[in-house]
Amino acid sequence: MGNHHQQKQSALVDVFEHNGIIVIDYGPHGVVDLPRITEALRLHREISIDKMPVLLRCDDIIRADYDAQRFAATNEVIAVTSAVAIVVKSFLARHLGNMFLRYHLHPYPTRLFENESKAIDWLNSLKQQKEV
Repeated sequence: MGNHHQQKQSALVDVFEHNGIIVIDYGPHGVVDLPRITEALRLHREISIDKMPVLLRCDDIIRADYDAQRFAATNEVIAVTSAVAIVVKSFLARHLGNMFLRYHLHPYPTRLFENESKAIDWLNSLKQQKEV
């Protein structure tokens, strides 16, 4: 994705900002749980406390804990999130993503993608709509 303006890493997750989008990469860990999502938020807030679009790389996710899913709709997350594009590669990750979208209300626009460039295009289109 080119040059990163700021990058924060931990043992649980990598977070960086690129062209006005926060990218959260859960890597090959397989599980999104409350410690990982709260760490992602902490790193996100170290980069910016402004409300920004977020790209979630969830390539190898096999489970997203219920507490983590609920945390995604808390005021802490809403304060720094304008939209979320979830990028998945595997059938299982796509299935989990679809369930997450179906069963949880999202206080910001949220979509699932299999292609990262399409996810970025969608996030950029939302940013442009807000600038008009």
